Amino acid sequence: MNDETGALLLTADARIEVISLPASNSLPTMRTALGCGMVDVLRLSDHLDMWFDDEYLYNYAGQPNTLATEIARRFQPGASTILGPVLLTGIDQSTGETLPLTVDRLRMLLSAVLGSVS
Repeated sequence: MNDETGALLLTADARIEVISLPASNSLPTMRTALGCGMVDVLRLSDHLDMWFDDEYLYNYAGQPNTLATEIARRFQPGASTILGPVLLTGIDQSTGETLPLTVDRLRMLLSAVLGSVS
């Protein structure tokens, strides 16, 4: 396993999947994983971003992502309900660029996500 793995995909139907995310030019991969043309981001912390379909209100009305909403509210109390699939990615603090999650951060995040599902 290399030092940088990818991103965590959380779907509205509670599917959790690790996807490969390139260290540069990650936007096409993110669009494909989310099934959309335009993406938007919610900065959760200095190390973690949550990406989603920019047109989520139109494309995913009535499809709340309970797990993603819970995670968003842990970092930002009062965050709106998240609709549709999301990707959790890392961030380069100095540039703001999207990065794959490191193996350690991915393990920590998976543990937290799976713990909240139990």
